[in-house]
Amino acid sequence: ETDVVIQEIAAMVQQTLAARFVVIAMMDQLRVFNRTASAGFAPKLMNYLCLDLNTNIIIQTILNASRVHRLHDIKKLDSKIILDNSNLHGFLGFPIKMRGQRIGAILAFGKQGGAYFSEEDESLATLISNQAAASIEMTWLYQQLSTAFNTTRRLYDLSNAVLRTEKLND
Repeated sequence: ETDVVIQEIAAMVQQTLAARFVVIAMMDQLRVFNRTASAGFAPKLMNYLCLDLNTNIIIQTILNASRVHRLHDIKKLDSKIILDNSNLHGFLGFPIKMRGQRIGAILAFGKQGGAYFSEEDESLATLISNQAAASIEMTWLYQQLSTAFNTTRRLYDLSNAVLRTEKLND
């Protein structure tokens, strides 16, 4: 399931980047945000980000960015943001791209054990973005394959039932 995969990605991003809080927002084919996942605990920040994912300035900035965004203070990008505590000011955001299309955004807040995210974290973010896109695409392909298999199996069962029928009326 896509929801399970993006939740696992959020946990992996939090651990890999040593972030205090991570949010992943995913879009559907119509470019409407329809899935989110998070790792860490920041309910006020999560509520603020999810009020309207499609117009949130942070998510839209990351979605339209050509590179990883790293800020020492997220309030420079969005002064109205609601943070649960001062340890969440550091920010690293990057889009998830699949086949040239942006399908989501990963937002990491607050570096654990340090004040800010580093250049090395930026490099890791690029790799994470590629791996996240590959994992999500594999999930979608598996779901399509599973649907096709179920349809084929039902058609096969129906054909066998027709072949076993002795009377034309049946």
